[in-house]
Amino acid sequence: MPLTQGFRLGVYEVADLIAVGGMGEVYRARDTRLGRDVALKILTETATDDPDRGARFDREARAVAALSHPNVVAIYSFGIENGIAYAVIEWLEGNTLRQELAAGPFPVRRVLDVGAQIALGLAAAHGKGITHRDVKPENVFITSDGVVKLLDFGLARIASDSAASRTSDGGNDFITGAGVLLGTIGYMSPEQVSGSAADHRSDVFSLGLVLFEMLTGHHAFKRDSVVETLNATLKEEPPPIASFTSGVPSSLERIVMRCLEKSPAERFQSARDLAFGLSQVAAPSGLFPAAETVRLHQMVDSPWAFVAAVILLIGLWLALALLPRYWSVARDGHEPLVTFTIAPPPGTALANVPARMLAISPSGDRLVFAVTKGGRRELWVRHLASIKAEPLPGTEDASEPFWSPDEQHIGFFSDSKLKRVGLNGASSTTLCNAPLEARGGAWSDEGQIIFADAYGGLSRVAATGGVATRMTIARTALAGQRDSWPQFLPDGRRFIFLREDGSGGEESATAYLGTLTGADPRALVSGVFNALFVAPDRILFTDAATINVQHVDLDRGQMIGEIEEGSAEVDRHLGHAALSVSRRGTLAYATAGSRDHRLVWVDRHGDEVGVVATADGWRDVALSPDGSHLAVQRIVADANDIWTIDLARGVPSRFTFSPDVDDDPVWSPDGQAIAFSSVRDGRPGIYRQQVSGAGSAELLFTTRASIHPTAWSPDGRFLLFEQTDPVSASDVWVLPLQGDHTPHSYLASRFSESDAHFSPDGQWVAYTSNESGRQEVYVRRFPDAADKVQISAGGGASPRWAPDGHELYFLSIERQLMAVQIRFTNPVRVSSPTPLFDTSIGLGDNRYVPSHDGTRFLLSVGLAESSAAQIVVVLNWASHLTSMRGAREPPPG
Repeated sequence: MPLTQGFRLGVYEVADLIAVGGMGEVYRARDTRLGRDVALKILTETATDDPDRGARFDREARAVAALSHPNVVAIYSFGIENGIAYAVIEWLEGNTLRQELAAGPFPVRRVLDVGAQIALGLAAAHGKGITHRDVKPENVFITSDGVVKLLDFGLARIASDSAASRTSDGGNDFITGAGVLLGTIGYMSPEQVSGSAADHRSDVFSLGLVLFEMLTGHHAFKRDSVVETLNATLKEEPPPIASFTSGVPSSLERIVMRCLEKSPAERFQSARDLAFGLSQVAAPSGLFPAAETVRLHQMVDSPWAFVAAVILLIGLWLALALLPRYWSVARDGHEPLVTFTIAPPPGTALANVPARMLAISPSGDRLVFAVTKGGRRELWVRHLASIKAEPLPGTEDASEPFWSPDEQHIGFFSDSKLKRVGLNGASSTTLCNAPLEARGGAWSDEGQIIFADAYGGLSRVAATGGVATRMTIARTALAGQRDSWPQFLPDGRRFIFLREDGSGGEESATAYLGTLTGADPRALVSGVFNALFVAPDRILFTDAATINVQHVDLDRGQMIGEIEEGSAEVDRHLGHAALSVSRRGTLAYATAGSRDHRLVWVDRHGDEVGVVATADGWRDVALSPDGSHLAVQRIVADANDIWTIDLARGVPSRFTFSPDVDDDPVWSPDGQAIAFSSVRDGRPGIYRQQVSGAGSAELLFTTRASIHPTAWSPDGRFLLFEQTDPVSASDVWVLPLQGDHTPHSYLASRFSESDAHFSPDGQWVAYTSNESGRQEVYVRRFPDAADKVQISAGGGASPRWAPDGHELYFLSIERQLMAVQIRFTNPVRVSSPTPLFDTSIGLGDNRYVPSHDGTRFLLSVGLAESSAAQIVVVLNWASHLTSMRGAREPPPG
């Protein structure tokens, strides 16, 4: 009897009946604990009493549970309660492939996309020793956002040595028997029809049948009777695809026909190879792409056809004559060098903190990268054989992603934590506390993670989580030096990392070889942005202009042989280059794109009402007390300095001239000086410099931690600054500007407090904290930090005061500029936040400032997407290293 609405199985509450079949019933249900919809699959009483059906239900649950892949439906729970056998499965919105095919054949591009995703799901199953054995349109689901999910593993064969088999009670194929056909008529392989053993190549055959149907709208072997269909599957060749439809590339037809070979040995030997073959059709290469062939046929009736043909032949002859390197590669047995670009998903741009962030998986099959969407940063994953990327839930404001060795998880940094997220759609997990300014992480085969922060050196934690332990304290053991960007070598004991020498230049880093045993690291190569290991024995490193590769003797810890050079427009910024290389030698990097920002005035509705500066690297902004000048960080080639802009005349002037990175400008209340942060002589410091230009910059305070001034008190006596500490994350400190300048903490806890700003009367401080589990805006009294009041609701950051002190602005998580009315009565009265307009500026950055009359806001906004960065992927890159031109001898020493 069907379950009624409101019926509960544990934490799952039934909403409505979705489908009924011979095996059971499927309901839409609500997970009351996690607040999400799920599909609840119930085994009927009849099926429960049938051992074979019960075994199939158990088989399906265990098979799916063994998998973790975006193209396989996820199972959350499985069990028996009150005599009811059930499975809790991922809820999907969309249609089955069968439903989609009701409208007719698919366009070629969609066939390639859907087919590649099915193949990737099968490859994940095959990698776990699971053969599906029932691939058909009914068991393929296409979500509303185009993601393909494999369903129904009830007939799956599980290899005896697989993880899924080890969780079962024994036998690996207990529903197989003499005379039993496993599969669906019309989608079975010849070996399934004949009752022979069927392995993963049987799924390749079935997928070929699905591809054939998507292209033509017809079954390849379907006949009038079951016997005739089975006989055709065993003995007949499939009809040519061209007999049903035109416009299908010949390369795609060859792929489908290879899938449909009668002998398993003649088919694609893996679903992953099939996925790659489909991706190559999606991005055709060669002298004559399929799309161009049609145009050549259309030229026959043209009077210029003969001339065009002659030109074409001449062009072909020249190509053959001028490509000896290609033929050399072919003779040497190298796979061809294939380069293609990946644009950010629509409506997004590659994130830039401080450089573009991406990581290719160890196998080179998948890519994770960070994008900004609607002002929010998140991680996306794309399989190189697919034409579509997918967002990773639970990675909001993530930075510096890195892969687990088995490619089932991704590590990243967010909210002052090191986290990991699985690719099965599960929520992210916190592993340990981590600094705000993370500088890379690496995950070993032995389950260890090492990670770095900007100033504290390297730390180590188990991949399952725990308390991180320090490996190096570079800033105390070796004054002025900082360790970052680690990468494990294949042995899991040694790793490469960068050590900056504190000179402040962008190429001040040296690549070192370190070990988990704590032995002294060995310097490999200096003057680099970053360094990556390329199997089996090379180091890839970048300087300001080139990508360089050189052999390394890991036993002796030194570079050997010549350096090979290659040029590429890799994004480089603040000591790091955005590139990644897989263990199999696939290279991926991000292009620089545009770093420029416009400085514009907008009104309280977000409408642009004036332009201050355009396209010139403007970043953090601060308005002078009289509103006549702007202090702003400007990032241009080889310089990161503070500039001032005369707003009346629109004239910019350089304010600092240090070779180091100067940032975080803060005006004195009288407008006569500007405080800023800088790392000089290898130590972070807060400096003060007169606006008139008289004298040099005065060092107010220095420490070994990362420090950033945020506000100057209206009476001129105090400076608020953030201090980033590896243990307590970010705290707010007070620097007295009278006496001995000894700072003291204002807000210090195990949470992250940042971006503090004085109210106009100097009696309150607005700041951001993640004490609630996410960033929110608060105010407290100054100087005693009493009477805390939460301002934002639902997330917020970057608070700024209105001139009268009765209005406070902040950015919501969705990057809306919000306004709150405040009355400092007893108790403090705060209105509900009111949205003013949407912005595209980053949380936590000094990218906006209100005017002194409260009617306008100055924003630092990025340029249009036309100049956006892209990702470049180079397949078979490592195998062509010896072909790189311009090799040179290594520098002396």
